[in-house]
Amino acid sequence: MEEDVNIKLIEALGFSLQEKEGFSLVSLEDFKDFKQAIKKSTKKEGLIVTKEDLKGWGYLVHDFNRMHAFLGYAKDEGYEDVLAQGTLIAGGMEQYVRSLLGPIKELSGKDLIYSAHEIKFSKALYPKFGKIRSNWRLEDALRIDGGISLKVSALNSKGEIVAVSPKITLTEGLYEMNPEKLGEFLSNDVSGKSNFEIKPGERTDYAEFFKKDPKSGIYFMHVGAFEAAGLLDLASRRTGRPEGSYRRLNFKFYNPPELGIFNVLLKHKSGPRPVRDSDENKYVFESLCMQNRKPIVSGEITCYSKSELKLIA
Repeated sequence: MEEDVNIKLIEALGFSLQEKEGFSLVSLEDFKDFKQAIKKSTKKEGLIVTKEDLKGWGYLVHDFNRMHAFLGYAKDEGYEDVLAQGTLIAGGMEQYVRSLLGPIKELSGKDLIYSAHEIKFSKALYPKFGKIRSNWRLEDALRIDGGISLKVSALNSKGEIVAVSPKITLTEGLYEMNPEKLGEFLSNDVSGKSNFEIKPGERTDYAEFFKKDPKSGIYFMHVGAFEAAGLLDLASRRTGRPEGSYRRLNFKFYNPPELGIFNVLLKHKSGPRPVRDSDENKYVFESLCMQNRKPIVSGEITCYSKSELKLIA
C-alpha cells in the first residue's frame, strides 16, 4: 500500500519509474531516496500534546467549547473524555503536508505551496496516559491543474482514523478570489461577524505546538481556526456558551497572513437539517476571513448541534 501511494505521488508530479508518455523518467535510486524522505516526514510530524495543552490551544485560537477542557461536560455530551479540537488536528496536518514540500521539490524541481485544505472529522481524538497523539497517513495523490491534490488521514494511538482530508491542494501559487464574488459576500447579510488578533507571542505559541520556528511566519490554519471560532461565537448566542461542534472544514487560501486583526464573516447556507439516527441538526455556513480588506481564507464549515442555532443576532 505504501509503495502504491509513493508511486501515485511521483506520477502526480509527472514522473514514472517506467517509460510512459507524458511522464519524465525517474531512477530507482532517486525514487528510493524520495520514498525514504516521505517516510521520515510522516514519522517525524506526528502530533503529541497533553490534556493541559488543549486549554492553551483553546485560548490561542479562541475555541472555548467546554468539551475540550471539562471532563464532566464532555461526558454529558456523550464523549468518553475531553477531546482534541478539530483545528488542532487540522493544524498538525498542515505541518505534515508542508514537510512534504522539500522532498517534492528535491525530486521534481517544483516549488509548490499549501493552498487549500478540506478535512472531515469522524471520530473523537482522546488522550491516552495523559497524552494526545495523532499520526498521519498519506492515502492518495492526484495531478490537478497547477499542482497536486493529496488525501491524508489522521490516526489515533490505536491506528483508528479520526479525521480524513480528502483534498489538500499543493499548487504553484495561492488562489485569487474573484472580486465579484468577494463583493457579493460583503454586500449580503451575514449571520455572524467576529474579530480576532494574532500578536507576536501568539505566533510563537502556535509554532511551538508543532515544534516549529515562529520566524517561518503565520500558518494558514492559525487563521482558519478563527473561522471555526467565529462559528462557535455564533453558536453561543442562545445560551452564552458554544453549542454543538464543527464536523467539516473546507478552506482556500488567498494572501499570506500577517500579525494583527482578522475579520471573520459567516453566512448561513443551509440547515437546520435533521441528522439520520441522531438528535442533532446539520448546518452549513460559508466563511470568509479578511485582513486589511484582503481575503486570507474562505470556504465552508459544516456543524452539528442538538439545539437550533440563533442565526440572527
